[in-house]
Amino acid sequence: MINAYPRKLNSFIGQQWGEKATVKLANGPTYEEIHLNTNITDPLLIERVVVNLNGDEIYSLKGTELKMLEQYKKQYTENGRYVIPFADISCNTRNGIRITGLVTLKSDNINVEVYLKAQPEEAPAPSIKGVSYLSQAQPMRYVIPRIKTQTMQAGAIGDNEYLTLPHGQDKSVRRMHFKHADITDLLISRDNRTVFDADIGTNAFQQKRF
Repeated sequence: MINAYPRKLNSFIGQQWGEKATVKLANGPTYEEIHLNTNITDPLLIERVVVNLNGDEIYSLKGTELKMLEQYKKQYTENGRYVIPFADISCNTRNGIRITGLVTLKSDNINVEVYLKAQPEEAPAPSIKGVSYLSQAQPMRYVIPRIKTQTMQAGAIGDNEYLTLPHGQDKSVRRMHFKHADITDLLISRDNRTVFDADIGTNAFQQKRF
């Protein structure tokens, strides 16, 4: 993160098993990351973490998916701590990292929502505290960082096609993670031109190199 400083979030409202814990984010700064410090060491107990920007769920991830993203980036993690990443630290330039953060404007209404699974009454009460990593305000928002889950029907043995990826000028895709144990090859075409074609071994090797 570039010149980011930490600041505690306000207290979450509704910290109960089976409920939604919510905190409102302050407007003005650029959010690089948000860290959730909890006593929830099992990520399966976090059903979803949602970042809601003006009624639009720009982030919606399971606790296990938040952990997966940090492991993919080879970042240090601890049990009970969950990172909501906005700025893409894999960008090659200072401006590239800066532009991928969540720029907030005066008119924004931004909330972080943590959906918890129901637990037996004797289970210890959940505890969630948040820390935001901020950088300076920016006069304009060029990009809204998003992480979305797409469901692909892949019931057939052999090739399966998926033709409904989000597209459009404001929906450029930087990275995709595919979750299925039986994937062997992946081919991506854009405007009838192949832009990615690799088997699982080639992809795993390249991921380890970079």
